[in-house]
Amino acid sequence: MAEKNADHRQAMESAILEANIEAGKRKHKEITKGQLFGIISVLASFSVAAIALFLGNPATAATISGTTVVGLVTAFVTGQKPRKPKNKQENNETDNIPVSQ
Repeated sequence: MAEKNADHRQAMESAILEANIEAGKRKHKEITKGQLFGIISVLASFSVAAIALFLGNPATAATISGTTVVGLVTAFVTGQKPRKPKNKQENNETDNIPVSQ
């Protein structure tokens, strides 16, 4: 009985570990995609500002590039910090699983 219980516990821990690895891979893909879209939007914004400057609208170019820089600084300074769960329902269920040694 104890051996069967140990096998079951090991299988469950293995399944949890596999799920955590997959979640990490998905999060990494999401972050990479966000960075790619971010650089594309910044390059497009600066291109529009350069065109506005070339066409003789320095105020428009400054406004476009200035708001882009302010947005970037805000994103990097504030960042996306992990928030702490406020109640037990928001806790990750895998946090409370004891790991056998």
